[in-house]
Amino acid sequence: MVHRRARGSRQRRADQPRSRRPRRARSATAPRPRQGQAPRQTSDEGHHRNPEPAGHHADHQVRRRTRDRRRATPRPAGPAEPEPRDRPRRPHHHRRTGHARHLSGPKRLVKIADPPHFLGLRGAALLRTPFWVLGREGLLDAVRCQAITAVTGPPGTGKTFLLDSVQPECGIPVTRLEPHDGPTMLSITDQLLETLTGEIPPGTRHRKVRPLLDALRAPRVVMFDEAQRMNRGCLDHLRSLHDSPDTNFSLVLAGGEGSWAVLGKEPQLRRRIWRPTFFKPLSPEEIRVLLPRFHPIWDTDPHVLDLVDSHFSHGVLGNWAAITATATMCRPDPTTPVIADEVPGLLLRHGIDPTGR
Repeated sequence: MVHRRARGSRQRRADQPRSRRPRRARSATAPRPRQGQAPRQTSDEGHHRNPEPAGHHADHQVRRRTRDRRRATPRPAGPAEPEPRDRPRRPHHHRRTGHARHLSGPKRLVKIADPPHFLGLRGAALLRTPFWVLGREGLLDAVRCQAITAVTGPPGTGKTFLLDSVQPECGIPVTRLEPHDGPTMLSITDQLLETLTGEIPPGTRHRKVRPLLDALRAPRVVMFDEAQRMNRGCLDHLRSLHDSPDTNFSLVLAGGEGSWAVLGKEPQLRRRIWRPTFFKPLSPEEIRVLLPRFHPIWDTDPHVLDLVDSHFSHGVLGNWAAITATATMCRPDPTTPVIADEVPGLLLRHGIDPTGR
């Protein structure tokens, strides 16, 4: 017997996909099962194990027609939109995977521009101390991975000089800040907003978080000097901003002596600080090797270097830069090496009497 379709029913077109609706049972009652056989499942019980909800098929058809209509519509002239597989994916917010997220090009930049020296000192070269080499490598890797890192050490050991020399190599905008005395989470938020957007919106700190997240969405490096001034709430606020999936920035916390006792005190922040750099004064052996490379006037007898270091510099590069500037200004020839007879006069200009009087 041939069953014909009722008059007025819609015929399925050849290009129309088959419906995914479960087939209706031909009889209202199911046949009786034989002896020892499990009863057969009827259409009322569900033809599929996971039947589709009502309206699912209609929504699927609407989405398919809309997609086909968009593909058939001619697009205006202009740059072609990339295919979905070619579109750049949004970088994942996990910062400790070690993968480059936004920088392109070689991993190491060989050419390094000399940053400005103390008091505009001329003739001085970039002194590659062991701490500077490790710190530069750690900072650039932290920028590529958008991680949190720290640079600590006594004053004058080269922390600020490291940040100045690495900043042009980052390849992305760098924001350097210094917290005010007695900072709070609100003051840190206002300081970031004013620096990044040029304005401070009114409202509480919670209402300012969303504009701050939007300002930190683009790849950026945020450096905080004197990080030891911040309390637990400020550090946790910066950590939460960095952990947010809506931000894409690297965080560098730099501080003087005792700052690591503040930064490493919080377990959550300490666990996220990747490859910190600890600056220390140079030893007398390192002074004899490195100072002749710093300026031509120190290409002299090692006894002269020991005399200046023991009375004034004490392995601190900031002190060496200060007395080098004095020697280039007060001597007739600022390029000739310093001799032992000139050392007492240089020390007196810095308030030190080598005779002990």
